[in-house]
Formats: sequence, C-alpha cells, structure tokens
Amino acid sequence: MDLIVRRARRRHHADLVDIGIAEGRIQRIEPRLAGGATREIDAGGCLTTPSFVEPHIHLDKALTADRARENPTNLFEESIAIMREVKRGYTLDDVADRATRVIHWLVGHGVTFIRSYVDVDSIVGLTALEGVLAARERCRRLAHIELIAFPQEGILCDPGTDDRLVKAIERGADLVGGMPFAEMIDADCRRHTELVFQIARRFDRDIQMHVDETDDPGATTLHHYAVTALREGWAGRVSADHVTALAAYNDTYAARVIGLVARARMSVVTLPSKLMRGGVRDREPRRRGITRVKELLAAGVNVAYGQDVIQDGFIPVFGTGDPLQVGFLLAFAAQLSTRADIETLYDMATVNGARLMRLESYGLALGGRADLVVVDAPSVQEAYRTQPPRLAVIHDGRLVAERGRIIAG
Repeated sequence: MDLIVRRARRRHHADLVDIGIAEGRIQRIEPRLAGGATREIDAGGCLTTPSFVEPHIHLDKALTADRARENPTNLFEESIAIMREVKRGYTLDDVADRATRVIHWLVGHGVTFIRSYVDVDSIVGLTALEGVLAARERCRRLAHIELIAFPQEGILCDPGTDDRLVKAIERGADLVGGMPFAEMIDADCRRHTELVFQIARRFDRDIQMHVDETDDPGATTLHHYAVTALREGWAGRVSADHVTALAAYNDTYAARVIGLVARARMSVVTLPSKLMRGGVRDREPRRRGITRVKELLAAGVNVAYGQDVIQDGFIPVFGTGDPLQVGFLLAFAAQLSTRADIETLYDMATVNGARLMRLESYGLALGGRADLVVVDAPSVQEAYRTQPPRLAVIHDGRLVAERGRIIAG
C-alpha cells in the first residue's frame, strides 16, 4: 500500500476502519489492515469522508479587496462597477499568485475538487484565464481544477465576447459560462443563453451559468434556461448558480419552474454569502438572499453550495475557503435544522458537488478515487458546529495537507 488511513470513522457507520490506498485508488477497507504502507495516518476515530467539492468560486477576483473602493450602498450593480475598475489592473502574474494562494486555502480546508469562474470580456481579455491556468498548473498535484469561461459583462452588450469565449475554450477553459442578466433587455438575455448553448455544442462542453442573481420576481432566465436545455438535448449537463429570484416568485410559478429544472436534470448551486445582497432595497421585513433550497431538494434537484467570492469588490471582508463555514451559514439561511438536514448539508458539500462536476468514482468505497479528508470531529454535526482543523487531506492517493498546512506542491 502507498498509504493507510487507520482508525477512520465513516459517515453512517459505528465501527472504525483502516483504509488502504494504492495507485490513487481505495484498495481495501477493513477493521484492521495487516502490514504497513509507505505512509500511515492515524485518524484517531475522527470523521473521514470523501474530500470537499467547491463548485463555484472566482479565483481570478479573489484577494482584490485591498485595491477596490468601498460599496456603502451594498448594491450588486455597484459591485460590478467596482470590479470593472479592479480588473483593469490585472496582470497574469498577479492573478496567478492570488489564485494559487486561495487554492492552498481550499486544499487546507479539505477541498480537492474545484470549479472556478474566470472573467472573459473586453476589459480583461484572456488575462484572467491565463493567470488561473498558470495557478492550476502550479497546483496540479493538490487538486482537480476546472475553469468556466465567464462573460460577466454580457455577450450582446460586450461585443466580441462570444469570440472571446471560443478562444477561452480553445486555450484551456473546461466549461462555457454565462450571465444572461448582464444584458440590457429580456430578448438579449434569451439570446445570451442561446449563444452559450451554441458554443457548448460546438465544443461538446457542459454549461454553468449565473442565473437570476436578484430578488426581482420579474427575472425568469431560469425558466428559459431549463427549457433550452431540454430542447437542445443538454439535460444533465447544465448547472444554474444563485437563482435567487426563484425565492421571490409566487409559489405556483416557483413550483412550475422547479419542475422544469428537475426535468432538465439541472444542478443548482446556492451561495449563502450572497445573503447580504437579498432585500437590500427592502424595508422591514427584509428578504434573504438565497434560493428555495428545501423545495429544490424535495423535487429531486441536485443542490450543492459554494464559497463564491473571497475578499473582493463584492464581499471585501469575508471568505476563508472553508466549506464548513459556508455550510454553517447556509444551515441558518435555509433553515436546515434537523439531524437529517445537516447530513444533507454535508452531502451538498461532497456528493452533490461531485455529481454536479460529473466526477467519476467519487466516494469512500472500494475502487473509488482516493480523495479524502479527515476532519477533527466525531460527526458531521460536530464538524459544522466547531469547524475544526482538517487533520489530513488526501488527493489522488497522496497526502497533500495536514492541519491546514500544504505539504505537497
């Protein structure tokens, strides 16, 4: 064996086990493995699970708060304008260094699968993409990283961005992204979505978009997106992030849209850090800024959660890259309070994210890929309550971090 994790506590199991790993795969799971390995880790009865999945982060924007002016209005539109100013100063090395730092944070917290948006537009061109590609190469032994070419400035209202998206895919981006509500009229929002599907079909790529990131019930891109996925034969290959307008719809229309999302086998990513955006223009009582998490789950929709941004012009102060911290916030925001709810919450950070990324052989099972995290807690509930250190993080069968410290590069 290359590596043995001894005395590991699995979810939904009372007994402790040893986990034998070789050639990047889980080869044996037994109460006591005889013999030794090149390296051994004593989990000491602590929670041991598949590593965390971060399905939505912006590595190119991370750690730019120190160069961004403040946004006292807290309006989303103003944050977009602030980031336009910030990204004019991007250089390849600057983006690569910041992205690398945040990848290290994520890995130290037990994340070994990452999907990041990267801006592609007339302001930054492909500079952000080139920088994050460089960071991905630096960290290739730490985590599996996928990049989404992201037209945050729109496509119709930022001429030439459709060609830039094509170039981004050709250069190394993995998915086609979109942000239809960046457009100025509803017809252009629909055309934006259609252009994203055209590029995805040309390159046979999955799609992940920012959708209806607003509390305006008039924002209905999700409906069109789900129908387009069904018509284009892209069911199961689409994800929608934020979809906060869904919470503002009347219940009848929301149920109709959720049904279409389920039919399209669309994954949804909720970003609880966006709570501060919800109901900014409201008087009391103020709306929360997340989607209908419970209703989506009840309909069988695959729901994951993500970090979103880390210390940039949108949220300048917060963000550590810890999925347990994000989940702790989501538990309150989505009113997930039972033991079963908290287990579902952990699924959203692990197996649901893996399903969204269509990861093969993910999981703590014989033959599974050896990507694991040992959390210094006896249970999922205690993990969220205390957000303790990650004692060990394993990627591709190798120990890559201990107690937040990166030990492999």
